[in-house]
Amino acid sequence: MVDYIPEKGDIIYLNFDPSLRHEQKGNRYAIVVSHYVFNKNTGMCYAVPITSKCQVVFKGKLPKNQLEKILDIIETIIFS
Repeated sequence: MVDYIPEKGDIIYLNFDPSLRHEQKGNRYAIVVSHYVFNKNTGMCYAVPITSKCQVVFKGKLPKNQLEKILDIIETIIFS
């Protein structure tokens, strides 16, 4: 039985090993990008690592309230 099922937008701590080529490796925080129903039904989730380095610029907009929420959570984790 699984105690925790991540929801889209959750920040989780994952081990990204093993990885190929120049992908980020090791333990790091990530943002869940898959929906709760998918996560619950498959027992997996899609997540992307959080980094302070910008190597590729993606076009799109993140609603301001979502960005502020993410930054607040990251700040809390870093300074706690």
